[in-house]
Order: sequence, then C-alpha cells, then structure tokens
Amino acid sequence: MTVKRLAPIAALILSLLVSAPGEAQPPGKTVRIGLLDYGATNPSSDARWTALRGRMRELGYVEGQNVVFEARWANGHADRLSGLAAELVESHVDVIVTE
Repeated sequence: MTVKRLAPIAALILSLLVSAPGEAQPPGKTVRIGLLDYGATNPSSDARWTALRGRMRELGYVEGQNVVFEARWANGHADRLSGLAAELVESHVDVIVTE
C-alpha cells in the first residue's frame, strides 16, 4: 500500500476519532487503534503499517503520546481473523484498521 493510498485511510480514521461538532475532546485522551492483518509481519506489511503510523503522526497523532497501536497478525490463517478481531474489540480500541 502506498502512502497516497494511506492518506484517505488516515483521514477516515481521524474523522472517526474526532468528536461531533460542539463536543469537547477529553484532555489527554489517548486514541487506541487496532491493526488487523491477514498476513504475517514482514518487510512489505511492516512498510504499510509504518506508512500509516507516519501519516497519523503528520495528522498530530504521536505514538506513545496520544495514540496507541495494537497490532494482530493472522499469519495467513483466515480462521484466526475473527478471534483476533474479537481480541481487539475486547481491548477497547477506538477503531480497527485491516489490511
């Protein structure tokens, strides 16, 4: 996935995380983003997720300061995806991004 393709994804994530008009964002709120990948960690998939993290940083979300990424890898086993997704939901992420 190219950085150009990540821009709309990052913008969508940002729009999901921003409060409705007129509502104040809680001070110091840390956003939790779940990353769910069908594959395994490898240079290609790592580059995509790194690009997403970089784009989010450009939008003001700094890992360890106001955003936390929770990554789960299915290692090519489709039967693991629902369990990994449930794990992310149970960990109370604000949004889940898949690849």
